[in-house]
Amino acid sequence: MKQISTELFSTQQKKTYRLSLCEAFFTSLTVGLGETYFIAYALHLGVSVLESGLLASLPLIFAGVSPFFFRKIFHRFLNSNWVLIACAIQCVSLAALAVLGILGESFLRQPFYPLLIIYSVYWFGNFSALPSWNKWIHELIPNQKSDQYFSQRTRLVQIGVILGLFLGGMALHFDIFNFSVSFLFIILFLITYHFKFISFYLFFKQPASHTYYDLNWDKARKFLKKQKAFFSVYSLFNFSLYLSAPFISGYLLTVRGLDYKDYMWVMASIFGGKILTTMLLERMRKQWTPHQMYFWGGLLAAPLPALWPVCESVLTLSLLQFVSGIGWAAWDVGIALSIFKKINPHEKIEAVTIYNMIGLPTQVLGTIFAACLLKYYYIDDYAKMFVVAGVIRLILFVPMYSGKLGEELT
Repeated sequence: MKQISTELFSTQQKKTYRLSLCEAFFTSLTVGLGETYFIAYALHLGVSVLESGLLASLPLIFAGVSPFFFRKIFHRFLNSNWVLIACAIQCVSLAALAVLGILGESFLRQPFYPLLIIYSVYWFGNFSALPSWNKWIHELIPNQKSDQYFSQRTRLVQIGVILGLFLGGMALHFDIFNFSVSFLFIILFLITYHFKFISFYLFFKQPASHTYYDLNWDKARKFLKKQKAFFSVYSLFNFSLYLSAPFISGYLLTVRGLDYKDYMWVMASIFGGKILTTMLLERMRKQWTPHQMYFWGGLLAAPLPALWPVCESVLTLSLLQFVSGIGWAAWDVGIALSIFKKINPHEKIEAVTIYNMIGLPTQVLGTIFAACLLKYYYIDDYAKMFVVAGVIRLILFVPMYSGKLGEELT
């Protein structure tokens, strides 16, 4: 009986493992076909480059602080149930974007504010689910399988994003049926809605969590105090990141005048770099600690915005994004492994929530500060802004060497 029980458990684990990886793929298709074109959609509807940068960050205020304002509501749900609810919220938001396109330009005299609301709701669904998902996946995936799981998941996500990005770019650029761009965006978001619904179904088929969403404010403060060295450096660096990052899409499509095909190649290059790095890190994970991964990756990527003005062709723009992808992939994998392997299970919800609560507001503040500089000081001189941002990012990242996320667990 014991042997049969072990075999059944192993079979269930394998099924859950496969379901989770399939969910990652369809979620990444949502990112590539939908999220990647959020700013392009906003620009098409008539917002300015400056407003497009704000739309990339302002919606995250609500997403970042909501876990603390709504924690009494969140506590009523199992972690797995809240992930399902958050996924459903994102489905509704994607459908709303399609409806917005159907209503047409006559209804959208000021598209900035409807988009701000919809994007805010969408990112609320995304970020409010992350703490619950991290706790849930810790219950489903054994610690000894974590390196393999996150490496495979990251690679699938990157492939899915590139595929979605490619399909979206080709549909918008090569319009063989002579549809309007507005109609094509509507179709894109309707397809993305169905991809997200498939993700919802795959979440639903996984074993339910045994724990409730349990965000403890006292525990969160203790964790923040314990990790003060990391978060004090991270907050400043993250602020500097968004002196340039939110304005890249608007800069490429409007200032540099890229069409959707060239935009697709430039944006896809970053994921090409991420895929290459993920494959290398899978082989090197025993030689590199999570801290080494995110430090050296971040150090490589931090100053790169300073090179945007000197990249004069689509090829050089793509190469810059490729190198950036190498750096950010190492950062992402290192941070994910730090949270999964170097933070106690009973602190994971607090860890992810604090990471987002510090990261998202500093991102918004960095964007607003950059928007003010662009409007009143640099007067839409994006080239100069990117050079300044690259220098500041590098200076503020170097102290990250001494700030480590997590601790050695016994």
